[in-house]
Amino acid sequence: MLAALGLPQVDLLTNNPDKAAQLRSLGTDVGEVLPTARGASAGGMSISKTSGPGSGNLYDMTAWLSADEQRAWLAWLSATELLMGSLDAQLQRDAGFPHAYYAILAQLSHAPDRTLRMSDLASVVNASASRISHAVGKLEDRGWVTRQQCTGDRRVTLATLTDAGHAVLAEQAPGHVAAVRRGLLDPLTPEQVTQLEQICNAVRQGLDPSGDCCR
Repeated sequence: MLAALGLPQVDLLTNNPDKAAQLRSLGTDVGEVLPTARGASAGGMSISKTSGPGSGNLYDMTAWLSADEQRAWLAWLSATELLMGSLDAQLQRDAGFPHAYYAILAQLSHAPDRTLRMSDLASVVNASASRISHAVGKLEDRGWVTRQQCTGDRRVTLATLTDAGHAVLAEQAPGHVAAVRRGLLDPLTPEQVTQLEQICNAVRQGLDPSGDCCR
């Protein structure tokens, strides 16, 4: 993030006694730069303006990551980005569409009557209303999904996986599963797979206690 701002790279995730001096030497207010509280932005950094009455010194108040925590955070971040990039590249190469489209088809295939409310579909694939509408529109153009109003509530739009869409999903599933196994599961022992599930469930519970995004 600092590089993107034209500033030299400074370690901001761990508490280093020289950190404040480094920032001040760059003419940067130490209270303006802090790790993101949520999400995975580039480098885990965001810029936040903290000057003003009663703002306090966020640099001193921030719970900086320990060395172990930083290693875990950066390992997770890089592994996740590499894995999702690999899965997307495989589907683009073999199927001609991105992983986001595959996720929509897969979620609809597991739903009763292969149908979900658009709002529910957006939740389970973790997409905004506008993004899911755009993606479903593209799938609709290919004849893989249809949209119709709910007969009981015309305010609700339903998305349904067509037979053609189901056939595409069945055709592409083996390659996708092989990519998941190769990129994520093969490097792990059975015990690590269990631990990975437990860790991911703990993180998901903290971020989504209602379970709306549970797949």
